[in-house]
Amino acid sequence: PTDNYAAWLVYLDLINFENINSGSQLGAARALRMFGEHYFFSDTLQFKRTIRLTGFGSGQAAAAQSILRWPVSKAGIIVNAPNTLGEGVQATPTRGGDGSIIEGFSIRGGEGPANELKSGVWFRGRGILRDCTTRGFAGHGFLVRASEASSDPTIIGNANGTIVENIRTENNIMSGGRAVGADANA
Repeated sequence: PTDNYAAWLVYLDLINFENINSGSQLGAARALRMFGEHYFFSDTLQFKRTIRLTGFGSGQAAAAQSILRWPVSKAGIIVNAPNTLGEGVQATPTRGGDGSIIEGFSIRGGEGPANELKSGVWFRGRGILRDCTTRGFAGHGFLVRASEASSDPTIIGNANGTIVENIRTENNIMSGGRAVGADANA
């Protein structure tokens, strides 16, 4: 399949450029509608700005949906806190993906050995996941894992108030979903 990861990086550059030059009070909050049938990404999508990512789907079985797919042992999407990036932390906090919305997709992983950090959607910052299906990840379908006071760099973050609704999750190696950490009150 065609790798759409480079196009994702171009999109991030565009919203970063618009934010720097617009003086907008909203920062780089942007909406991206992906109504095509199938998108493949070779690497994890990192949300470091507020993004509303919308596909065509309801999360229900047998329904037509926009498909986001990743290879073996990759996390799908990480909604980062201002001081996190991927599985680590940033010495100098920037913006986070707080307030991001992911809706209307079939989010599919390539499985692999069990690894909690290779989940479909991982909230390290606050966000909303709705009307989606998650399947086939090495971790959980969705993971809310965050604690501001943790010494473990993979737990640092604040995802309090994250909302997960109308989700169908199946065939993930670890579980359908998990919330863990002092700041993971979903």
